[in-house]
Amino acid sequence: MGAAAIMAVLVVMLVPRAPSAAAGRVWLQEEGGQNGTAAREVTYDGRALILDGARRMLFSGDIHYPRSTPEYNFEGRYDLVKFIREVHAQGLYVSLRVGPFIEAEWKYGALPFWLHGVPNITFRSDNEPFKYHGGTNFGRFASSYVTTSYYDGAPLDEYGSVHGSHDGPKSIILKTPITLKEGQNSISLLSVMVGSPDSGAYMERRTFGVRKVSIQQGHHKSHSLNNELWKHQVGLSGEMNSIYTQEGSSRAQWTTIDKSAHLPLIWYKTKFDTPWGNDPVTLNLSSMGKGEFWINGESIGRYWVSFKTPSGQPTQSLYHIPRYFLKPRENTLVLMEEMGGDPLQITVNTMSITRVYSSVNELSTPSLLSRRKHPAVRLRCQKGKRITEIEFASYGNPVEDCRSSGRSCLGSCHAETTEFVVKDACLGRRKCVIPVHPAKFGGDRCSGIEKSLSVVASCG
Repeated sequence: MGAAAIMAVLVVMLVPRAPSAAAGRVWLQEEGGQNGTAAREVTYDGRALILDGARRMLFSGDIHYPRSTPEYNFEGRYDLVKFIREVHAQGLYVSLRVGPFIEAEWKYGALPFWLHGVPNITFRSDNEPFKYHGGTNFGRFASSYVTTSYYDGAPLDEYGSVHGSHDGPKSIILKTPITLKEGQNSISLLSVMVGSPDSGAYMERRTFGVRKVSIQQGHHKSHSLNNELWKHQVGLSGEMNSIYTQEGSSRAQWTTIDKSAHLPLIWYKTKFDTPWGNDPVTLNLSSMGKGEFWINGESIGRYWVSFKTPSGQPTQSLYHIPRYFLKPRENTLVLMEEMGGDPLQITVNTMSITRVYSSVNELSTPSLLSRRKHPAVRLRCQKGKRITEIEFASYGNPVEDCRSSGRSCLGSCHAETTEFVVKDACLGRRKCVIPVHPAKFGGDRCSGIEKSLSVVASCG
C-alpha cells in the first residue's frame, strides 16, 4: 500500500459566500452511515474551499505516514481507517492523498528507489512509465474509507504541465588523508541517505551519492578506483539488528557516557520512569540534531530539531509519547542521531492545559458537525480534567482577546446573565456548548450592535 499524506483540519473561521459561477466541482463527500452523518458538498472557487455553501478558512497540520511509522501496514497502531474516524469524532476534517510521495526529509521523498531505473520515466508528472508503475496513487484505486473522487479519468495526483528546472547543486568533494598497508586494502564509505533529494523537479535525472573515488600520492597523478569491485549495503547494522528493541539492545555493546561529544551517526540508549498522573507525556529533544527515536521498541518517528525558524528556534522540539507505549518503570529510550547532539540534556515532560478560551460571533455559521441552528462556544478540557472556574464570560461586544480575564475585557454592551448561563452549562463538566443567541441571555438589549460570546475557563 502506498504511503499517505494526511492533514487533520480544524475549521476556525468562515466568511459568507458570495454567488460565483466559477465554483469548482464536488471533490469530496462524507457518506452517511449508521451515525446519520449527511453528505457534505465540498467545492471551491477562486477564493476558498466551500463546505455546504459557506467559505471556510482551514488551519491545518499534516501527518506524514512513513515519517510517523517505519512500516507500511495498517494493523494495530497503523490503522488508518480508525485514525480517520477518530479525527471525525473530534470534529476535524481529513484531506487524504494516497501515494508514496510526501517529501518529509525522506530519501527520494518516499518514492521507491527502484523507480530511478525505469527507462524514460519522469516523476510526479503525466508520464506513461510513471503512471504504468502506479503514479502518485501507486496503483491503488480503492480503499475501505474513500475520501477522494476522480476527475478527467485520473486519480487525484500531481500531474501537471509545469515541471520546473532540473539544474542541481554542484558536487561536494571530500579530500582526506588515508593510511595504506602493503598488499590489498579495503575502503568503506558511509553516505547518509545516499544524498538523494526529497523534492523538486526532475529528481529522476539527478545524479546523487558517491560518483567517483580516487587516491593520490604526493604530486603523482591520481588513481581512479571507479572500476574496482565495489559492494553496496543499505542501512546500518543497528537497524538490521533492531537494537532499539529489548532483545536487539541486549546484543549490542553500549558505552556509558558522562559528557556529550556531539558525534554524528551514533546510537544512544537510556531508561526512564513514567511521570505520575494522566497528563500527556512529551520528550524534549531541543539538544539534539536530526534522527529517529524509539520507546520500548515502538518508533515514535523522526525528529529534526536542528532545522531552525528564521528566529533561530526549532520548528519542533517536544515530541508526544503515547502513554500506552509506557511501563510504570524502566522504559527504554533509543535514539539514532545523524548529525550530532547532547543526549544528556534530553528531558521527559508532561503537558497540562489549565485554561481554555473561546470567542464566537453571532453571525458565524454553525459547525458542519453540529445539528444546532445557531453558532456556539465550545469549551473542552483535556482528558481527566473538568471545568473548575469561569474566569470571564461576556455576551455583547467584549474586547477581541479576553484571555487576560477581568472586567476590563467588557465592552459597551454586556448581558449581565452571561456568567450565570455559562457556569450553569459548564462547571463540573469536561466539555460544554453554549449557543450564541440573544434568547439564551435574556434577549437583545443592545440592538444594532454585532455581538459575540467570549469565555475564559480554568481546568483542573
